[in-house]
Amino acid sequence: MSLSSNNSINGNYLLACTQYSISLHGSSNNLFHHNFINNTPSVRFPNLCREFWNNRVESNYWSDYAGVDANHDGIGDTPYMLNAENQNNYPLVNVYIAGDYNHDDTVNMSDADMVELAWQSRRDNLNYNAHVDFNMDGIINIKDATIIGMNWQKHV
Repeated sequence: MSLSSNNSINGNYLLACTQYSISLHGSSNNLFHHNFINNTPSVRFPNLCREFWNNRVESNYWSDYAGVDANHDGIGDTPYMLNAENQNNYPLVNVYIAGDYNHDDTVNMSDADMVELAWQSRRDNLNYNAHVDFNMDGIINIKDATIIGMNWQKHV
């Protein structure tokens, strides 16, 4: 990415890259989440730039992440460090599948049940659950249920 700012980069599988899966030149304030990044080193920063590797809930799967998930919520307990200016605070311990609320590697009834519990709630509502707002539009609705349906029984 060159001279790119304020973008959302999500849902990508960056595989078998020979040098870097992401190389940032003069870029800043981009949000990276729900990406699968399978190589080392995975990100290159030719100059100091500040990016956002989190969506405040969960983030990316890094193939070389060595942290643990003691509470089994699918999110690593320690940040993934990219460099002094950038860290991923909510690294995924499994590959992200859209609709897999609990990160157990399969989209199934337990994921649908969580959408039902938060049905029609918005960001400012107590029932809102950002983990099941799969399209991140701030409301749990048919769009999120459709994502579950599209990926039903899908697993890694």
